[in-house]
Amino acid sequence: MEQIILTSMTFNSFNESAKLVAEIKKDSLSYETTFFIPVSEINRLLSILQKNNPDKDINDYLESLDLEDYVEYKLYFSALNDSKIDREEILYFNTGKLSKQIRA
Repeated sequence: MEQIILTSMTFNSFNESAKLVAEIKKDSLSYETTFFIPVSEINRLLSILQKNNPDKDINDYLESLDLEDYVEYKLYFSALNDSKIDREEILYFNTGKLSKQIRA
């Protein structure tokens, strides 16, 4: 069975999309992938992760960096007990294709 495990998310106040980095595992293979979701879907994604991790506050892992023209936000999911997300949820965001990067 395929597992999609989110590792990080980066977005800023200037762009309309957020960058998600995930590790996809299936059987004995795993690879890292990057995909984008609309900024408007961030709350929905965070709600899913918060539901899967009721003992953690997702907002505690949000970092911000004030740059000259915009603010950049980063969120690392490694501290969460469960950062898995269903493939159907990813497909629901409907913003593009997963770009596979297989590493040996």
